[in-house]
Amino acid sequence: MSAAATSGGAAGIEYETAVEGQPLKLAAEVGGGDAPFTYQWYKDGAPVAGATQPRFELAAGRHSDAGLYAVVVANAGGSAASLPIILTVTAARPSRLANASIMTAAEEPVIVGFTVGGGAEGQSNRFLIRAAGPALAQFGVSGILPDPVLELGVAGGGVLTSNDNWGNSSNLAATAASVGAFAFPSDSRDAAVVADLPPGGYNVRVQDALGLAGTTAVELYEARIGATPPVSRLVNLSARSVVGSNAATFTLGFTIEGHDPVRLLVRGVGPELTRLGVANALADPRLLLFRAGQRVSENDDWGESRASDISAAAAAVGAFALSAGSRDAALLVVLEPGSYTVQLVGKADAVGPALIELYAVP
Repeated sequence: MSAAATSGGAAGIEYETAVEGQPLKLAAEVGGGDAPFTYQWYKDGAPVAGATQPRFELAAGRHSDAGLYAVVVANAGGSAASLPIILTVTAARPSRLANASIMTAAEEPVIVGFTVGGGAEGQSNRFLIRAAGPALAQFGVSGILPDPVLELGVAGGGVLTSNDNWGNSSNLAATAASVGAFAFPSDSRDAAVVADLPPGGYNVRVQDALGLAGTTAVELYEARIGATPPVSRLVNLSARSVVGSNAATFTLGFTIEGHDPVRLLVRGVGPELTRLGVANALADPRLLLFRAGQRVSENDDWGESRASDISAAAAAVGAFALSAGSRDAALLVVLEPGSYTVQLVGKADAVGPALIELYAVP
């Protein structure tokens, strides 16, 4: 008779990593011998009280559960001990916004604002920031921005870095591959930068090198610095664009990574922009939220449902208040990890500037 302690259904595993707070399952496999069998699990050479089943399960792993695990299986003919498994338990990282992008018609410079938070003073997080124009042609997008120029700056401050043509940079290509971003053609005029950013507010400005119009996608990706996981995180993003029947659909895309759901506030602002001095703002924006092509939520007028919750969430993240009864749109949602898109559209093909915002809500 032989015994093996396994994880994930594969025999012979000698090293296993669990995540704090997540379920952990080990299983005993018996090679030969006659039932019935008895089982005893051991940690660091000592029997685990009550662990006498073929499966050893923990509903939520803790740091104190790390150690050397083995199982002894016995029957009437004798007993056999498994080879040990070294179990480590890593700290759980909160689920987060791992990337976000805006696709829109760049009839004028596109400005995307975002905030990096969550890190300690002096710590930075690496971001890949791209402005795609020509590269969108491979996805069948027409009327692309021919030659996007990207500038990254501090909110209310100067330019940190800029790029016109990404130039087939090996560093940019490797970083894009590491975060799962689609590849730019080697000779394209798309723009990209990699920047290490401490917590704070930033903006990205994108316009064509010759002032031409066209569709562009502005993308932000969290990246690793070496083997180190990101210490900061993307906590909000906003962008303003003209919405209308002759323009590309104003679209926000984002990905949630981690194990747990994330609470998000998404807003489509038009009428409130008028009150803030923006002329001819979109009179009645509507938000549509999709996952894998399926609509999962939508909103027309924000005050029709959960107005008090939405107002409280906006106050919690520092967003400006929407006027009671306005026709701005907002969604307060709890979303599982995965990729999502939000479309901001005008009713009855209305045209005008609008603001789309995304906030991670504590």
